[in-house]
Amino acid sequence: MRSLLVNHILPYFKNIILDKINRRIIEDWLLKLREKPGRYGKLSAVTINNAIRCLNIMFNRALEMEYIHRNTLKGMVKLAEESKERGVLTIDEIRKLFADNSLENIWNGNLKCFTATMLPLTTGMRQGEVLGLQIQNVFKDHVAVLWNWSKRYGFREPKGNSKRLIPVPKKTSFYLNKLISNSEYQDPEDLVFYGKTRNEPINDKALLRAFYGALARIGIDEEKRRERKLVYHGLRHTFNSIMRGKIADSKLQRLTGHRTIRMIDHYTHWSLSDFKDVLDVQNEYFS
Repeated sequence: MRSLLVNHILPYFKNIILDKINRRIIEDWLLKLREKPGRYGKLSAVTINNAIRCLNIMFNRALEMEYIHRNTLKGMVKLAEESKERGVLTIDEIRKLFADNSLENIWNGNLKCFTATMLPLTTGMRQGEVLGLQIQNVFKDHVAVLWNWSKRYGFREPKGNSKRLIPVPKKTSFYLNKLISNSEYQDPEDLVFYGKTRNEPINDKALLRAFYGALARIGIDEEKRRERKLVYHGLRHTFNSIMRGKIADSKLQRLTGHRTIRMIDHYTHWSLSDFKDVLDVQNEYFS
């Protein structure tokens, strides 16, 4: 909220008396956020909607304090938000990234980033779920997704309260356990992908640098990577694309923690034995 206030609200409203801010002024502000080049830049609908939400909180509080007599933003329709397009890796590129000799040749021996990239690719986990993974959540043939890590909020429940068990293929399991056995921290609550301290995970920028560096070494330089929209979150998209059609959509939704197919999910109860077909596909493609 602080960055929205400083970057997008105060520059426009700071010299306007609160109860003089009418709907016309709000519409003019939104138009400048969307179209004015330079200072405001071209912002996404998500950012603009968040700025509206921030301003709405301020207006509601001003109304409670009787500084104003109505909330000008009441009933304001938010902008339509479009999901960002993400690129996916090909099977051949996956094999180059994670061949038996690639840890040394492609990842410069960086076992932590190698494994932290393999995990979402083979399970569909979100980045925050990977970074929040604790030693006690790693088992021989599956992981328990119980936490999500973010810089802003620290440890929280996964998005949409999507706690779940996810099978892991043999190769991913091997490197997870190798990483854990080599770790200087061995308590059950310790992070698998710890950073400078045992209480915080590896820096996400360091993880990205390692991932982009590995892509460059298999022939995907920065220009190609940007053109194909290959980002870390795209590993989750790659997993989804590979698994789609090979297992039931309801199982795939359960694995990834998406909040679609709600009724099927609500009335379906899963155990790990129900995911044998998932392990078969994982081991076929990620072996």
